[in-house]
Amino acid sequence: MLLKLLKYEIKSSYGRFIVAFSVYIIIAAVLMTFFREYETVTTAALIFGMVALTVITFLTIFTRYNRNLYGNEGYLMFTLPIDGKVILASKLISAFIWTVVLGLIIVPSITILSLNYSDPSYIKNVYNYFEMNKLYTVTIGIEYLLNMFRSVLVIYFSISISKLHIWKKFSVLAGFGTYFIIELLSSIPTIIFKNVAMVSKTTRGLTVLVKDYSIHNILIGCSFDLLIFIVLFFLTAYLLDNKTSLK
Repeated sequence: MLLKLLKYEIKSSYGRFIVAFSVYIIIAAVLMTFFREYETVTTAALIFGMVALTVITFLTIFTRYNRNLYGNEGYLMFTLPIDGKVILASKLISAFIWTVVLGLIIVPSITILSLNYSDPSYIKNVYNYFEMNKLYTVTIGIEYLLNMFRSVLVIYFSISISKLHIWKKFSVLAGFGTYFIIELLSSIPTIIFKNVAMVSKTTRGLTVLVKDYSIHNILIGCSFDLLIFIVLFFLTAYLLDNKTSLK
């Protein structure tokens, strides 16, 4: 059932993504082919395009969740004997797929900009840094992915909370309030360990300790994000199973 839902989810949303991705790729290709010598204009246009593409991608992901589950499609969706966890998993996997595609477009764009307009020595220094700090880089990447999908699930949960019938006219306020409260709680590890990181960075002769502290703090952040993700996953699935209010 999960695969069927995932297939339906992708078929229902791929049109908007393909159009947005294609438009960006065409514009980027034109800029880098015919306007490469205009560094400022080309760089600004591509950065703006990357930001716009990211916003469009995530807005589409969130509006798709809202309309599919709480719009007209929801009447059909919730008449099927499907567990809320399966529905939610299909949404998250679909979001992951489109986010990966977005990354496959954004990363090469940044690389092309760097190769064309950055100082070669700067690129070499960045490469050497990643080579010498592979564990740190991988840890940062994992933390980024966890944080991103935790944030997606926070918004999913906030949308589901806002649809509870008890809020009536205050549904939007309830959704925003839920989002900001959870995000505030999610920042606790950063607040707690901020001073440790600052002391380590300003203490001379403790380069190794700086790396250890940084990775340690990042792993704590990863664990906290993972915990929030798991809790919100089951809470959101519970709301889908028991508290869905279609409008």
